[in-house]
Amino acid sequence: MSLYQIITSAFAVLMLANVVSNFLRHDKSWRELAVWFVVWGSVIVVSIYPKIVNLFAQLTGFESGVNALVFFALVLVFYSLFRLVLKFESMENRIVDIARVIALRGQVDLEIRLHKSVKKKKGSSKPGKLNDVQVTQSMILDKDVEKII
Repeated sequence: MSLYQIITSAFAVLMLANVVSNFLRHDKSWRELAVWFVVWGSVIVVSIYPKIVNLFAQLTGFESGVNALVFFALVLVFYSLFRLVLKFESMENRIVDIARVIALRGQVDLEIRLHKSVKKKKGSSKPGKLNDVQVTQSMILDKDVEKII
């Protein structure tokens, strides 16, 4: 074995150990574990048996092993980028929903406080009683917050 094969294989084994560690801490799912095992396992196999890339290239119709490796690496990178964009958009939508609920809750709270202060200023010694609509709005907002969070 040459030096690059040893270094590459050792690095891939360390990455597999990291993935397993993350899985055991419940930071990774079964699917992510399987994907990373395929990726790093392939790195180990290719580093130990580099001629397998040429065989793979012939089976898939590429002229050389390097072309096949570059093509499939780009496919993997673009797939990962696509997944990140989807996660980012999902998180962005959740943040917008949370901001809306917080803004609506603030508006309802403000209306309730204004209603109480207006009742107090009109000469009543008791603070104003909430009407059914205000109570219902507050309850709906509480349920929305629970669903979103």
